[in-house]
Amino acid sequence: MSETAESMGDKALLLRYEGAFPPQEWERLGGTPVVAGVWRFPTPDGESLARLLDALAEATDPQTQKETLALPPGAGSGAFDAADLLAHVHALDILIVRQRHAWLLEDCEHRVRIHFQPILDLNAEGQIVAYEALCRLVDPAGTLLNGAQAFAMARAAGRAGDLDVASQNLALARKAADTSFPRTCSRRHGGDASSSAWTSSASTTRTW
Repeated sequence: MSETAESMGDKALLLRYEGAFPPQEWERLGGTPVVAGVWRFPTPDGESLARLLDALAEATDPQTQKETLALPPGAGSGAFDAADLLAHVHALDILIVRQRHAWLLEDCEHRVRIHFQPILDLNAEGQIVAYEALCRLVDPAGTLLNGAQAFAMARAAGRAGDLDVASQNLALARKAADTSFPRTCSRRHGGDASSSAWTSSASTTRTW
């Protein structure tokens, strides 16, 4: 890698946008086109990077954020191989979410809360026929996010799969520990992440 290319990634955010018309606000935010499709934004410290990403989130439409590749400051400097470099590259929208909500990159299991909601059969005098396992996520401020909010944020940060596994594990552990659930049941798998269920009398259905 040339000296010029190394210094280009030092203390600068690099964006690769292959569209014909990059957002006009990028230049106002300090961006400079350095080679075809690649923009360089100076970021001397972590605070300036956070401010820049907030500004880019406002100035860049969601679709362009998804289509733009981002290399964080310092990742393109010094000795590295191609695999190491690619490991640091993310879509711009993912980098923005990870910067704003860095706690999503941590082990999320301790933030997951599982609530069981009974499902009643009105044709059987309100008998409980299943339990729905609802996922909730507690953010660092103590705010309880519902399943849709939690998974939208986790998906944007590239952690939806981890959150899904953590939710399943906790739901199964709660089910195993709670003596009010039937002791005999079997699990069946549907075709997607929202259609797994534990079936028996008074079974448990997972729906985040």
